[in-house]
Amino acid sequence: MFQQLKLTFALILSMSFCLESNAASDICSTCSCRNSETNIDCSYRNLFSIPQQIPLNVEVLDFRGNYITEIQVEAFRNLTNLTSLDLESNRVNEIKAETFQNLPSLKTLYLQYNTIVKIAVRAFDELPSLRTLFLSGNKITEINADTFRNLFSLAYIYTGHNNIREVKADTFQNLSSLTYIDLSDNNITDIEADTFRDLSSLTHLYLRTNGITEIKPDTFQNLSNLKELYLSSNKIKEIEVNTFRDLSSLKHLSLSSNEITEIQVDTFQNLSNLTKLFLSSLEIKEIKAGTFRKQSSLTDLNLSGNDLKKIEGEIFRNLSSLTTLDLGTIGLKNIKPELFQYLSSLKSLYLRGNNLTNIQRDDFKYLPNLEKLYLEKNKIENIQEGTFEAVTSLKNLYLSDNNITYIQRGIFENLPNLQRLVLRNSGIKNYEDGAFLFLPSVNYIDLGNNKDMMCECHLPAILNYTKTILKKNVYILGDCRTDLGELIRIMKYMQCQNYSLFQRNLQCETCSGMKCKDPKVTNCTADEPVCESKLSINDGTVKFEKSCSTYRECLEAMRNNTFTCNKWTSDVSCVVCCTGNLCSKNDLIVNAEGALTKLLKVHRNRCISKQKILTWL
Repeated sequence: MFQQLKLTFALILSMSFCLESNAASDICSTCSCRNSETNIDCSYRNLFSIPQQIPLNVEVLDFRGNYITEIQVEAFRNLTNLTSLDLESNRVNEIKAETFQNLPSLKTLYLQYNTIVKIAVRAFDELPSLRTLFLSGNKITEINADTFRNLFSLAYIYTGHNNIREVKADTFQNLSSLTYIDLSDNNITDIEADTFRDLSSLTHLYLRTNGITEIKPDTFQNLSNLKELYLSSNKIKEIEVNTFRDLSSLKHLSLSSNEITEIQVDTFQNLSNLTKLFLSSLEIKEIKAGTFRKQSSLTDLNLSGNDLKKIEGEIFRNLSSLTTLDLGTIGLKNIKPELFQYLSSLKSLYLRGNNLTNIQRDDFKYLPNLEKLYLEKNKIENIQEGTFEAVTSLKNLYLSDNNITYIQRGIFENLPNLQRLVLRNSGIKNYEDGAFLFLPSVNYIDLGNNKDMMCECHLPAILNYTKTILKKNVYILGDCRTDLGELIRIMKYMQCQNYSLFQRNLQCETCSGMKCKDPKVTNCTADEPVCESKLSINDGTVKFEKSCSTYRECLEAMRNNTFTCNKWTSDVSCVVCCTGNLCSKNDLIVNAEGALTKLLKVHRNRCISKQKILTWL
C-alpha cells in the first residue's frame, strides 16, 4: 500500500513538472524567454489573449503592442515573483475586480494607451508593492475614491490623456508614499479642497490642460515637499493670495494659458525657492513692482503673450539669478535699457513677436552675460551701430522676419563669441562690404528668403578664406540676385576674381600708453593687415595700445578675450579690430568695475580717429 502511494505521488509530481514545462515551452514558442524564463517578452506578437499558463517564477512580463481586449481574472494569479507587467498599447477596455490577484512583488504596472473605460473598485487591492502605475491614454471617466485604497507603496501615478471629469476628495487618501501625480489632459472642471490633503511626500503635481475654473485656497494645503506644480491650459480666472502659502519647497510653477486677469503683489510671497515661473498667455495687463520680490532664486521667467505694452525694470529688481526671460508678444514698441538693469546674469532673452522698429546702441548694455537673443517677428528697420557692443558673450542672434533692408558695417562688431546669426526673411537688399568680417567664432549665417538681396563678394570671400586658410567651415545659407536679376545661391556668386577681404597699403594710427599721446600713422606691411585696439591689465597696470596687426592674429585675440569687456580681472585684455573704412567707425567701450572703479570710468576710442582716451581717474 505504502509503495503504491509513493508511486502515485511520484507520478503526480512528474505530471506537474511536465505540465509546467509544457506551459513554459508553449509561451516560449510564441514569445522570447530569457534568464531561465524569468523574463518573457511577448510584445508585438499579434496576440489576442493572455496565455493562461505562465511559469510561476517569471519576474518580467511584456505584452506591449498586441490586440488583447480582455484580461481574465486568473491570468496572472499567484505569479509571486512578478515585478514588472507591461500591457501598454492593447485594446483592453475594462479592469475587473481581482484581476491582479496575489502579486505581492509587482512594482510597475503599464496599462497606458488601451481603451479602458472602467476600473473596478478592488482591481488593485492585492498589489502591496506597486510603486508605479501607468493609466495614461485611455478613456477613463471616473476614478472611484477606493480605486487606489490599498496601494500603500504607490509613488508614481500617471492618469493623463483620459476623460476624467472628477477626482473625489478621498481618491489619494492614506497614500503616504505618493510623490508624483499626473492628471493632465482630462476634463476635470473642479478640484475639491481636500483632494491632495496631507500628501506630505508629493513632489510633482500636473493638472494642465483640463477645464479647471477655480483653485480653492486650501487645495494645496500641507504639500510642504511639492517641487513642481503645473496648472497651465485651464480656465482659471483668479488666484487668491494664499493659494500657494504652504508650498515652501516649490521650484517650478506654471499658470500659463489661463484666464487670469491679475497677479496680486503677494501671490508668490512664500515661494522663495522658486526657480521657474511660467505666466504666459494670461489676460494680465500689468505686473506690479514687488510681485517677484521673494524670488531671488528664480532662473526662468516667462511673461510672453500678455498685453504688457508698458513694463518697468523695477519688477525685476530682486531677480539677480534670472538666466532666461521671455517677453515675446507683449506689444513692446521700444526697449528701455533700464528694463534690464537688474538682470546682469541673464543668458537668454526672448523679444520675438513684438512691435520693435529700432534697436538702439544702449538697449542691451546691462546684459554682459547674454548668450541668446531672439528678436524675430518684429518690425525692426534699423539697428544702430554698436548695439551689440556690450553683449560680447552673445552666441546666438536671431533677427528673422523683420524689415531690415541694409546691413551696415559695425552692427555685428565686438561679438567674439557669436556662432549663429539668423537673418531669414528680413527684407535685406544689400549689406556693406566688411559687415560680417570680424566674427571669429561664427559658423552659421542664415540669410535665406531675402529674395531681393543683391549678390556681393564679401560673404563668398569669407567662406573661401575660413575654409582654405583657417581650415574651418562656415555655413552661409540663402540666395542673392545677380546684376542680371538671376536668383542664385550666395556662395555660387563667382564675379569676385579681383576682390580682397583686406585693404592693401593699410595705414593704422599707432601709439601706446595710458593717454596714448602723439599717435603716429604707420603703414601696415602684412599680407592681411588690420588695425588693432587693445586695452589690458597686467600686474595692476592699465595699458592701451593701437597698432598694426594681421587678421588671423586679431581673430585669435578676440576669440581668446577672457572677459566681456565690461568686467575686469587681472592679466586680461580686450581687443577690437578693424580694417579699411571700418576703422573710422569702430568703437571700443569698456566699463570698468571692481578694483578698477577708482581708475577708470569709461574708455572710448576710435580706431583711426583723432580722439584721445578720456582722462583716467
